[in-house]
Amino acid sequence: MRYLLIILSLTFLNANWKLENYVDEFGDEISSTYITNKSTIRGSYDNSVSNYNDLKVSFVISKDRIKIKLFHHGNYALPLKDGDNYIQHNIKIKHNGEVISFKDIRHSDDAIIFENTYYEETHRGEPTLMSESHYFDLVKLLLQDEKLKFIINSYQCYDGVCLDYSSGFSTWYSLNEYSFELDADGFSDLYKESNPTFDVEAEEKLWNERNQRYSEYSIKQDEEIKRGDSLIDSFFEYPIVTISVLSIMAILLASI
Repeated sequence: MRYLLIILSLTFLNANWKLENYVDEFGDEISSTYITNKSTIRGSYDNSVSNYNDLKVSFVISKDRIKIKLFHHGNYALPLKDGDNYIQHNIKIKHNGEVISFKDIRHSDDAIIFENTYYEETHRGEPTLMSESHYFDLVKLLLQDEKLKFIINSYQCYDGVCLDYSSGFSTWYSLNEYSFELDADGFSDLYKESNPTFDVEAEEKLWNERNQRYSEYSIKQDEEIKRGDSLIDSFFEYPIVTISVLSIMAILLASI
């Protein structure tokens, strides 16, 4: 009860953020909560057709993910995909004069998502595939409780090929450029109180350790591929010597 009162007081006193409950498939509230902006975040978006269009932005933040929803003209969200085509984003955030960039952030469901989910496939005990997350980079910016300026460039991917206008390709691939400002004041208190057992620094350290393990394995794989290519090159460069060595080995094996 005391914990609930603390959360409610933080939500009530917080000018920029509030705590909400997720709902189940019937629309009923469940115990899991998320943080969202209390006041409307306004901005604008430009495209090849028009400029300074009205934009509203909504944040949905938990210890598992950060969702950024962009509402065109303040009414409807940016669509996800059309058939095999989908949307990605390049995001720049300015904080205290420094610009932090995130490239190729996928659009999922109805929002831009920064996922705190580690996914790894293994083969013979070694990692072969790992997901990448910028969740910790963004949440640490929000925990500063300061103003952040966002510029988001969205672009269309066609049949798995993702191109954007900044690459020098046609504007046919470029969709919109969004810009807005966010006041994160009060976020850190609400985030820490709503996730009392979640240690951002410890979780990030775990991510970095996994990244390091994956990187070391990738280097080892590259070296093995290079050694294989070197053997193939040697065969074609010295075919007679190679065939002779193989013949001797075959005779030795047959005599065993």
